[in-house]
Amino acid sequence: MVGGGFLEDLNPFLNDKSLTATDYDFSDFIEAQVKNCSSKDGKQLWGIPYEIPAPVFAYRKDVYDAKGLKVPQTLDEFEKNIAACHDPTKEFYGWTTRGVAVPSTHTFAFVRRALGAPYLDKNNKASVNSPEMIQALEYYGRLLRNYGPPGPEGLDDAKCVALFSQGRAAHTYLSNTYHYAFWDPSSSKVVGQIGWFTAPKGPKGGGDSAGPIAISICSKSKNKQAAWYFAQWFTNKRNQLRSQVLPEPTGRKSAWAAPEFKQGLKGDAVAFMTTMEAALANGFMDAHPPAEDFSGARATVGAAITVAIQGGDIKAAAEKANIAYQKQIDSEGGVPPIY
Repeated sequence: MVGGGFLEDLNPFLNDKSLTATDYDFSDFIEAQVKNCSSKDGKQLWGIPYEIPAPVFAYRKDVYDAKGLKVPQTLDEFEKNIAACHDPTKEFYGWTTRGVAVPSTHTFAFVRRALGAPYLDKNNKASVNSPEMIQALEYYGRLLRNYGPPGPEGLDDAKCVALFSQGRAAHTYLSNTYHYAFWDPSSSKVVGQIGWFTAPKGPKGGGDSAGPIAISICSKSKNKQAAWYFAQWFTNKRNQLRSQVLPEPTGRKSAWAAPEFKQGLKGDAVAFMTTMEAALANGFMDAHPPAEDFSGARATVGAAITVAIQGGDIKAAAEKANIAYQKQIDSEGGVPPIY
């Protein structure tokens, strides 16, 4: 969308006092999420973040207590905890997350960041075959292969939700929309036994995949001013708070701090939303390989992830994916400017 020139830069509208309400307060939006909606140099604003889905880590507090484990801060600690919890003889698994090729690029992102493995090098060329990426693929594949349920390359969201909510997994990593099922007593056996944490760090730092759903204006629109008025109304403080109390994670800091929101949280939802807020404050929007056809790019990288999970030749798979990904970038005329 950006590379094709279909999105209007919103800064001229935002900075025009005759078009923007005095109480709109753009500074109220979470800085990291505004950055995720902007061009790489920060000069263009392509959208206003109004809902921010993000995967967070869920774990079994009762299992941690029984084994004397602490919430992991690093990738090494995370793997040790997973191994300590894993007991396949009882059909209890240490780790569940996406294993299916295309969707797995999203959950794979936390490992890439922690190990410093971007999809592109400094010259915007594909780097899926870098040593850091191969290390990330090996880590992600090893954890699912060694500590996941049988057939981990077939794990999708539904299977992960079922395993964790039925008390058959010690950890899972899924988008926030699935976590609500975990504290629903009508479908979950682990209500009150769940804790959450943000992405464990590695030698290159880390962060969660918190990329916003944003409202934008098409550059081809004949009614841009009217569209801007709607965008303001849709993302104003009142409407963002309405979404927040559902609860749906929004882009405004005031919605997260509002008494109406905080007072409505009960039980497991309190710790969950606290973790979500931390994930959004440090969230990145680089979960997927940068491309106009990002679904095609995800399929390319996802194939390498599948090989890693199955214990195949990761280096060869990464090299194959890198060639295919670079061909796609070249065919699209380069990397979109948002990256």
